[in-house]
Amino acid sequence: VRKPDGVKLRLSNKQFYTLLGKLGISRQTYVVIYDDMGGLNAGRLFWQLEQIGHPRVSVLNGGLVGWIQDGHKITGQATKPATASYPPVQEFRDNDIAYPAVREQIKTDQSLFLDVRSLEEYRGSPRLPRSGHIPGALWWPWENSINLGNAFRHKPLKDIQAQLDQIGVTPKKPIILYCRTGHRASQSYLNLRELGYTRVQLYDGSMAEYSQHRDAPLMKSTSH
Repeated sequence: VRKPDGVKLRLSNKQFYTLLGKLGISRQTYVVIYDDMGGLNAGRLFWQLEQIGHPRVSVLNGGLVGWIQDGHKITGQATKPATASYPPVQEFRDNDIAYPAVREQIKTDQSLFLDVRSLEEYRGSPRLPRSGHIPGALWWPWENSINLGNAFRHKPLKDIQAQLDQIGVTPKKPIILYCRTGHRASQSYLNLRELGYTRVQLYDGSMAEYSQHRDAPLMKSTSH
């Protein structure tokens, strides 16, 4: 889904329910998600399933790469699921935040912003007037949680928590994650949820939307 300005956003809940039904997923289905990108795509789907409060969701650590490395079978045969009904739900997890609320949180300083992009993106470029990071945002690149030499599996949770402790991330404050389009940030959302953080939100529009607002404050830096 795209807004008129070209910023990609998630499917609407109505569209998502329809898609889940076509895939044979109901509220009773236990969904196990995997990808081959260290959780980038799996984290995105996990975030949206949590948003609608799907009861049973897991993500396969290491994804398809780890599955193959461990000697498990794979197939190239397509699965044709029987359709199911996914009824609209009334209760949602508060894990999504829109631009107006982001601006309000910047003013109040009640939330902790976590930028999971590259260091170059976080610092910003002197040649690009609308680059840099949200004022006060901490920097923690999403790939810091991945063991690239071990089938893209997540690092031990204690190691990830130690990284977050070092930069000042605390569960005492609500956390707002962002990247450029919400893709990398959803993988970090998965990490924080695995660690037991409950007050975590993803800014879906992320910097692709934020930087288009000319009055939205941005900060450049030569360090982090």
